[in-house]
Amino acid sequence: MSLQPDADPDAPSAAPQPLSAARDDDDAAAVGAGSDDGASDPEDDVPDYSQLLALAARARSSAAVPFIPKRGEKDFEPTGFGAQQRALEKSRAAMREAISGERRIGSKLLSTGTWVPELQRCVLHTQHGAVFASLGCTRRVPLLDDGSDADLWPAAAAASRPAVAGVTKDGVFYPRTRARVELLPEEALYLVERGSLECRRRVHAYRGTAHDADEAWVGMSVQQAWAELSTSDGLTRERYQVYAYLKRLGYPVQRAATYEELHRTAVAARQGESSTAAGIVADPRRPLRLVTVFDLLLYPFRRAAQLLGDARYSVAMWLRRLLARLAPPPPRGTGLLGIGGRRWDTYDSAFSQLRIVPSGHAARPRQALPATERFPIFYYAWRPATRFKKSDPSPPEFRIAVAPARSTSVPTAAEFAHLFGQVPVPLALGEAGDEEAQRAREEKQRNDESYGRMAVRKLERERRDAQQNELQRKRREESPLLRMLARLPAPLQARVEALASLLRRLGVLVAETFAHAPPGALIKFVPRRGPRTGADRRPPNPFPALKAGRRTVVLAICDHGTTTMLRFGEAEFDKWQLAGEGGPGRG
Repeated sequence: MSLQPDADPDAPSAAPQPLSAARDDDDAAAVGAGSDDGASDPEDDVPDYSQLLALAARARSSAAVPFIPKRGEKDFEPTGFGAQQRALEKSRAAMREAISGERRIGSKLLSTGTWVPELQRCVLHTQHGAVFASLGCTRRVPLLDDGSDADLWPAAAAASRPAVAGVTKDGVFYPRTRARVELLPEEALYLVERGSLECRRRVHAYRGTAHDADEAWVGMSVQQAWAELSTSDGLTRERYQVYAYLKRLGYPVQRAATYEELHRTAVAARQGESSTAAGIVADPRRPLRLVTVFDLLLYPFRRAAQLLGDARYSVAMWLRRLLARLAPPPPRGTGLLGIGGRRWDTYDSAFSQLRIVPSGHAARPRQALPATERFPIFYYAWRPATRFKKSDPSPPEFRIAVAPARSTSVPTAAEFAHLFGQVPVPLALGEAGDEEAQRAREEKQRNDESYGRMAVRKLERERRDAQQNELQRKRREESPLLRMLARLPAPLQARVEALASLLRRLGVLVAETFAHAPPGALIKFVPRRGPRTGADRRPPNPFPALKAGRRTVVLAICDHGTTTMLRFGEAEFDKWQLAGEGGPGRG
């Protein structure tokens, strides 16, 4: 079998060969494969666009011959032969024809919407697909008598605007409303790009709805959508590229302003439901307990326990102040270095004097820093496995600020402080944030279950429980009291066990009796810890916590379509002391 006339082994891209030819002729396969010395990495090869034309031709023909598409061999310099130039022009023509194909989508999978420049939103009319589970925002808008939305009526025709539909009851007018799904500019542009949305634009001469006359609504092309939507409502090209990059990876993404609005509405709704709960209990976290006769009988004992506890605490504080006064004063004078006249009995006292810049985040700047909006937090994102609820989203996992690489520089310390100031401190919201912290913990548990982490933790917990049970069993077997009890006769052993059970129940009864004492009656004294031994001697590893930081911000750097995510954390070196006391795990 001979090679075709227009197929040259020196051409930049060799044409695909049928499977039968590759099996019959070893020489032709060797020519197409090239030598081992000149072979390059498949990732570095130029894509052969003529393969797309061959595949299309095979699909259109009725007699399909099985073949294996093969990428051509890459040339690094021109050879001056005409065959190479013809093959190059053929590959360029195939590339132009391949990328000039028309994108099509079925009408049953196409959603429709209308871009409203006055609102800078895309109003959806029909939606198809599961992609809308994390896209769009539902709003309730009043309706006019003709059935159109009140906020979509043209401002130029306000004189001929119909009245708002509704009913009047007891002198109060209740407007008629309907739910409407709106898309942000980046959401609409993302759906238009992927071919899932037909975005229309209203003709100014028409004053109806999109359902009345389709000919009065003109569809927008991708180029027109890019030109109009990419600069609407604070959207820029870089911000859209970051949004599309995250959405293609499966991350649910929302604007920070949209999330805050939805979050406030959801919190207000939950608080309204809790305040209107049936019964005398207004707040489940602070129930109103009714006074019983049993409480009145035990009140003198509870009051005495409370007074004794307060008196003991007062005596201890008085003794501490007295000992502090009787202690000898430290020697006066600071010395030549300014660090004398103090007691150097701990590492903390020495390091606190050697410290030049105070650590921690409690120190406030002397002058108020000007607020800067060069890097505002624009997007909130969640992991792909998150159970995302569009109307009531969980606390965001990533807070993203967008930075164009060609027009901005590295953020300054003041800008980083402003960025971290927009992120709430975890578990520092007080009583108002207890519910949100609980929701965050539940959401993290669900995410861990989705990623399969809970199974690993469950196995580790079961293994630790088994080891603890085995250790307790060995201790019971080695206990001298239990061995002595086993030597007693059976009747006496039963009486001893019954007496121990009675004493245990009596202790539980006494504990339950004084369990509802008022605050201060039961004072818990923390025993002084002795020297650590064994596994407790090693402090926890501070580097994971320092790397994660107290508050984190993701800076998305966009350089002409190339997006790079950099995570910055606000570390707490003051809480992770490597020497002295007060650090985690150091007493």
